[in-house]
Amino acid sequence: MDRPTHLQRARNVLEVVDDQIKQAILALPHELRMVFMLSTLEDLKYREIAEIMDCPVGTVMSRLFRGRRMLQERLLDYAGQGPLETHDGDAAATQRRDNP
Repeated sequence: MDRPTHLQRARNVLEVVDDQIKQAILALPHELRMVFMLSTLEDLKYREIAEIMDCPVGTVMSRLFRGRRMLQERLLDYAGQGPLETHDGDAAATQRRDNP
């Protein structure tokens, strides 16, 4: 039996996630979505993703950062919370959350 491709495995994962999460992922631009899925769902290293996407590692890093940021923005309402605090308890982040 043939191993499923990265795309087939990603589609299988998307079939079981919540519709709002699925729609947020599918709404990403193609390049950002592919890098996000290869990194997050396939747990591939930047170098491996760069080879698959035929682009520099720096481009992979940039696309992953932008894709995650877009998902975060789209899913904040879904999660029922405002901007997230930083790990060190950033007072500015706390103030923004408490004072919309």
